[in-house]
Amino acid sequence: MFPELNLIKRKRMLLELTQKDLSTLSGISQSMIAKIESNKIEPSYSTVKKLFLALKNVEEKEKRTCEQIMNKKIHFIQEDRFVKDSIKIMHKYSISQLPVKKGEAIVGVIGENTILDKLSSGISSEELSNLKVKESMGNPLPTINKDSSVENILPLVKEIGSVLILDKNKPVGIITKSDLI
Repeated sequence: MFPELNLIKRKRMLLELTQKDLSTLSGISQSMIAKIESNKIEPSYSTVKKLFLALKNVEEKEKRTCEQIMNKKIHFIQEDRFVKDSIKIMHKYSISQLPVKKGEAIVGVIGENTILDKLSSGISSEELSNLKVKESMGNPLPTINKDSSVENILPLVKEIGSVLILDKNKPVGIITKSDLI
């Protein structure tokens, strides 16, 4: 069963297609599309099927991948550095978190929330500044393949704040909430 016919025009407009574009993609004449969209005719099943399949194909081609929107510059910090160093880096680059490395392996993340949690637990800012990152970090960020659909990572980024993007198991980018809006 197909959606309502009035969705043809809405989907076409959302995809920024003209009637002529849709005509070319579907093999249905532009005048027929105009008549369908203005409710002047009742199209056949095969015509509706061709139109919706053409629209679906365009939608799928336009789905964004993580690689298309990721920030390619990832700032890391080594686990044996001090929290004050991570704060300086976050301020310098206007970022809210840093993946933490032990050598080349990603072992955690330190960010604004992690630091604020420590401060609210009663530790002084001076004590916190002199702690090692490994003593203050949280679990590593989730990782996603660069070819994954942005649509698929939305719930994860909403909940966690960001994800690392991998290509052949190596980090190549990061996506944060601000990259999605």
